[in-house]
This record gives sequence, C-alpha cells and structure tokens, in this order.
Amino acid sequence: MKHVHHIARKLAVAAVATLASVSLAGCAGFGPTNTTGTDKEGKVTVRFSYLWTGDEAKAVEKIIKDFNASQSKISVKGTSSADQQAQVLSMQGKNPQFDISNTGNSQIVDWANSGVLLGLDDYIKADKYDTSDFLPAAIKNNSFDSKLYALPVAANIYQLLYNKDELKEAGITNPPETFDDFAKVIDTVSKLNGDKVERLGTNSSVDLQLLVQAYGGSWYTEDGKASPTNPRNIEALNWWVEHVIKKFGAKNLQDFQSGFGEYGTAQYPFYTGQIATLIDGNWQSAFIRRLAPKLNWGAAALPYPADKPELKGTTRLDLSNLFIPKNSAHPKEAWEFMKYFLGKKPMLEFTHTLANLPGRTSLLSDTTYSDLPNFDVFLAAAKSKLAVPSYSTKFSTQYGQDLSAAFTQIQAGQASPEQAMQSVAEKAKAYKQ
Repeated sequence: MKHVHHIARKLAVAAVATLASVSLAGCAGFGPTNTTGTDKEGKVTVRFSYLWTGDEAKAVEKIIKDFNASQSKISVKGTSSADQQAQVLSMQGKNPQFDISNTGNSQIVDWANSGVLLGLDDYIKADKYDTSDFLPAAIKNNSFDSKLYALPVAANIYQLLYNKDELKEAGITNPPETFDDFAKVIDTVSKLNGDKVERLGTNSSVDLQLLVQAYGGSWYTEDGKASPTNPRNIEALNWWVEHVIKKFGAKNLQDFQSGFGEYGTAQYPFYTGQIATLIDGNWQSAFIRRLAPKLNWGAAALPYPADKPELKGTTRLDLSNLFIPKNSAHPKEAWEFMKYFLGKKPMLEFTHTLANLPGRTSLLSDTTYSDLPNFDVFLAAAKSKLAVPSYSTKFSTQYGQDLSAAFTQIQAGQASPEQAMQSVAEKAKAYKQ
C-alpha cells in the first residue's frame, strides 16, 4: 500500500523525469481531455490528477465528492496516477491533461523556473486569501522570484522511533538524545551470533541525507549551491560508517536486511523486534496501531551532536503541495477547488485519515489527532524552526539522485564518505546552479 510519505521520498531522491530531459511523448495516465470544459449539467469540469494511490486516493475522492456537492458551478473529476513523468509531459504540452495536481518539496522551484506552473499571487490578492496560517517553511519552499506557486495540504516529519522494551532490556531507560547516546544504543542493544546479526540497534538503511542534517551538516552553501563535501557532512557519514558499517560489516548487514519483512506489513523489522530504533515519519503512528498494536514504542527528537546542543529538534519536513499548471484549461475553477481542499475541515479530515501532519499551523494543536499513538511528538516537532523542507533548487532532482547513488556505495562499503562525496561534487559541476 502506497502512502503520502512514499510519494514524498520518491519525489525527493528517485530517478524521475525532469523538465529538461523528457520528450513530448504521449501523456498516458490522465484520461481524455474534455474539449468543451463543461459536463452535461453545464458545470465547468476541473480535472484533478493526483499522485496519491490506495487509501490516500479514497480520502481524496471523498474531498472531491464533498466539494462537488457543496456548489453547483464546478465538477471536479479525480484521477489517481502516480506517474510523474506523465505529469511533467502534460505540463509541457499544448493539450493539457489536468487542471490541478500535487507534488512534493523539490520540484516547485525547478518547475516554476521552467515556466510550467501558474503563479498563485493574483488569485490570492483578488480573493484576499489569507496564507499566514500555512507552515512558514512551506511558503518559503514554494516561492520563486518572490512569487508563490503552490500551497501545502499535508506534511510529514521525521523522528526517532524506539522499542521501549528492547532499550529497557539493555539497561537504557530513555531514548538517545545525542549521537554519543545513539552510538551506545546501537552498541548495547544489537545482538550478534558470531558474525551474524540477529538484532540491530537501528535500521541499517537509514536516510543518510537526513542523518547528516541532524548531525549539523549541510547539503547547500548559503547561496544555494551544492556542498556535498562540507566537512560536517563527511564527519557525519564517517560516524555512521564507524558505528554501523564497519562495526557489523557491510555484507553481514546486507544479509540481515535481506530477511526483513516488507514495509507496510506486520513483518516489518521494527514491529518484529529485529531493529530497536527507526528514523521514520508520523504515518508510523497509524501503521503501528494497525499492524503491531502490542508494540511498546515511543517517539523522540532525532539525535543531535553533543558539541552542538542548539541543533536539538533538527529534522526534515516533507510537503505534499497542491499546484495549478500554467496550461490549465480552467485555472480559476481549479483555484476554487484548491481553496476548498486547503480549508481547515477538509485538510483536518484528510490528514487525520492518513496520519499526516496538516499544512496549517493552527491545526497542529487540534485534538482530533489525539487518538493516534505518539502523534503529539510529531505535531510538536513541526512547530520547530529547525524542521525545514529539503532545499528546493533548479537542480534538486539531479542532486538527490547523485546523493542516493553515493549513499548506496557507502552503505555497501564500496566507497569511503570522502570518495563518495567527492564524486558527487564532480557531478555537481554540471548542475545549472
């Protein structure tokens, strides 16, 4: 089952087609174009092609149904399609296949710079639409050349999840706060049978890009250029290599991980006790409640380096944004639907159903989320100024791909952090920075 966080991860680092590299081939996946723009009742048809699938798609369709029933001038037709290449092709073509859609963090600046997104400022000004309630980090992320191009309907944030029973068994009463504490957990809680790993103190396939951020590294310079060889980045990656890769052996870790149950199933290793801590997102609150209801777990801030206590609370905010393509056949009507979806009631219902965070700050304290275990930790984390989206630039997608490939080499013991990051730095010379 795919969820919003899966989409966010794919959009951040996966090899998706970029505007500069795709051809204008057919745009499969969005359905036929309505050439008249109205249905049989005379309502303007707005085509909403969204990347959500599964339970998310069901939640979206309920929002669409409620909107259609709320007024008599617009009929929104929803289509679930996780094909971002088709999404990009449609925005480039003369025969647009949708009027409104969604995307994650890293595309907005690139797409706005390429001229395929509709700026929202004129609509916001005309309607005196208040954007002050939206997450400030999202407004900043979704702006380019002082213009706003998208608004957040949902968000995800990352914290350290921990198995209370396994930590207690190892004599650890509290979750790790610093990276020194984290190293102790990994060393103390892990269990070996010879070279064979039977239990690991953390997930060996950790998001290294996020781990480096928590350690105080930075993937960008102050003027927005790629900085993979930042000394703090290298230090953080070497911390991981020393305490996990070298300590247990890359091959042993691969063998251990090969026996894991699939993500989103009851056999996932955090649920079965094979790993004691996990850096993951707020959706796990719903996952664990459904798939491992007896798991005694908690959530805490990501570890911070002992020499930089001011970094406590550092984490990444992944956004799920709504946008209107510049070639939308009915942008005004699409904007009306966007406003509805971003309203407090639909947003609250949508995000609660998926155990996602809301895109509005005023909803971060809403008691509706209180039935989700440990969800309050994620809601509180989203209020921190240290919870920020991945940097959004014209080269974010390519940079993410190159970093992902380098991390794979590090995890496999095929390259040192210095070698892997220097390789990314060489590739970065070709970015349009």
